[in-house]
Amino acid sequence: MAALDAKKWRVENLKGQQIEITPNEIGESVSIFGCADTVVQVGKKVTSISIDNCTKVAVVFNGVIAAVEACNSKAIQIQLSAGAAPSFVLDKCNKVTIFVPESERRNSEMQFVTSACSEVLITVLRGADEDPIEIPIPEQFVSTFAAAPSNAMHTVPVAHLGV
Repeated sequence: MAALDAKKWRVENLKGQQIEITPNEIGESVSIFGCADTVVQVGKKVTSISIDNCTKVAVVFNGVIAAVEACNSKAIQIQLSAGAAPSFVLDKCNKVTIFVPESERRNSEMQFVTSACSEVLITVLRGADEDPIEIPIPEQFVSTFAAAPSNAMHTVPVAHLGV
């Protein structure tokens, strides 16, 4: 069950459920913790959404003001169905798929920040007659020393060349 605590919707320890949250006012946020095999739909724009320690959870939402954050989670799906989401922040997550509409792909301000994550895929949803575009987030990087006399490092994703 979801409970509103001050301005934060708390969805905790649900298993095998589908729940819909309809925020009442501007400034509310959503916190999803310890859920498994659950779908959470957020009916209106919220300040932020956080997902922590979840497995096989899907979150569908209509925009956030700040960010969608996920940590310590596995096999999660996050879908922006309408509105904007300036930032997605993932920490220690595996098998994450983020769905965004094509209209938001053109938003150069949208950021995807990952740390200690694997199998992260951004899926751009296009028109009904078009296949989605799948864009993986790199997991491997190569770092080299920057040109002297700098003490900086230059880091780029690994480029896998076909045979």
